[in-house]
Amino acid sequence: MGLWEIVVTSIIVFQITCGRNCPTGCTCESDGFNISVKCMNEPYYVTNIPKMPQNTAYLKILQCNIQFLTDNIFYYNGGENLYEIDFNENRLQLIFRNAFNNLKKLVKLNIAHSFLHSLIGTEFSHLSNLKSLRIPTSQLQEIPLQSICKMKHIQIMILSMNEIKRLELDECFQQFEDFYHLDVSGNPLHNLLHTAFLPLEDIRLSYLMLDDCKLQDLEDNIFIYVKHLRVLSLRNNKLERLPQLPAGLHTLQVSGNNLKVIYDEVYGKLNYLQFLKIDKISIRRAYFGDHFKNVSRLTLLTLQHNALNKLFKSDFLNLEFTNITTLKMDYCHLTSIEAGTFQKLHHLKYLSFTLIKF
Repeated sequence: MGLWEIVVTSIIVFQITCGRNCPTGCTCESDGFNISVKCMNEPYYVTNIPKMPQNTAYLKILQCNIQFLTDNIFYYNGGENLYEIDFNENRLQLIFRNAFNNLKKLVKLNIAHSFLHSLIGTEFSHLSNLKSLRIPTSQLQEIPLQSICKMKHIQIMILSMNEIKRLELDECFQQFEDFYHLDVSGNPLHNLLHTAFLPLEDIRLSYLMLDDCKLQDLEDNIFIYVKHLRVLSLRNNKLERLPQLPAGLHTLQVSGNNLKVIYDEVYGKLNYLQFLKIDKISIRRAYFGDHFKNVSRLTLLTLQHNALNKLFKSDFLNLEFTNITTLKMDYCHLTSIEAGTFQKLHHLKYLSFTLIKF
């Protein structure tokens, strides 16, 4: 028997064994080396972590009825080789202190749509190799710092749509050399301390999501500590002005605020900005001032759902040296557009607007 035949035979035997050991109410798949176990929409059969086949690397328990994760529950049920756990839409209320003990290979953990009002503080402290932690829509009232501080390799942290009222980041974040994505959207933060992002000063955070946080005002130097930021989203807050922005931004979303005017001096240092979305900010004039002459890399600009009424030739003159290829101004109550308004946008390929005729 040749080597290839041996490999094929081994995979077939592996898959047969996988099927026989698959938990009730779940489906199992194998690529010949790792096993994926998926239990979905089984509130009667799946009320606890099932016994997994050997070499299970991916465990998805979705829309089931698991309310508690007790100590060592994954390890005792064959989960020592788990790489990813997706625990979306369960009825989880409590995680015991050592629930994730001995899961040294776990890299991704998703506990979305749960009933976790609070955490003891050390639930994730055993997950030293975790890179992605997602706990959105879970009613958390504070960031579980004690656990997070043990995650030296963390890269992505999604804590959106919870009940977190204060953004408190510990000094331990300074050791997260690979941390680049933080999402706390949908939390009632209201205000941020000017030192809120100080622990992130020496790391290369690239993505920061602060949408729907009821933010009313931001101090001018709030983002001075996240100088490597590339994507900043502040959509659907109550901001009436913008603070100083990191010079390296390439995507900025401020739609859904109360800005009312385009503060062009804020954009003057954004030499790398490519995508700018300023929809629904109640502006009445789409005038882009002299500072926009420096925003030469801008390729996409959206001004939708504003009260522009009229467009003038002078509005876009300072965008002559940008690379804008897409301009969207739909639903802006436009009644007139002056001739030559877009003639300086030399790279424009896609233009959309809604013109109201009386």
